[in-house]
Amino acid sequence: MCYLSFQVLRRDLTNAIMKKRPGDAIEELLFHQDNAPSHRATDTLMTIDFVGYERINHAPYNPDLAPMDFAVFPRLRGELHGRRFKTLDELRLAVRSEVGQF
Repeated sequence: MCYLSFQVLRRDLTNAIMKKRPGDAIEELLFHQDNAPSHRATDTLMTIDFVGYERINHAPYNPDLAPMDFAVFPRLRGELHGRRFKTLDELRLAVRSEVGQF
């Protein structure tokens, strides 16, 4: 793959991410790579590194380990602790509201 192709790939990937997550700072983007064979492929890892994004590798032999378990869920639990919801829709709205503030 030539240098121009990587520039186009980075531009297209950046545009797709900005469209999907408009409020996120692209400079702070981290790719969390799990242990799927396609994610561990040398070409995939080299491409992500070459286009300039930072990778977070999944810990080996820990298929259940996820950043959400350590970063998002404890904070969400703390924000919603002690609140009572009459309906499932109220709970969903509260969760979406809190997650939107992260």
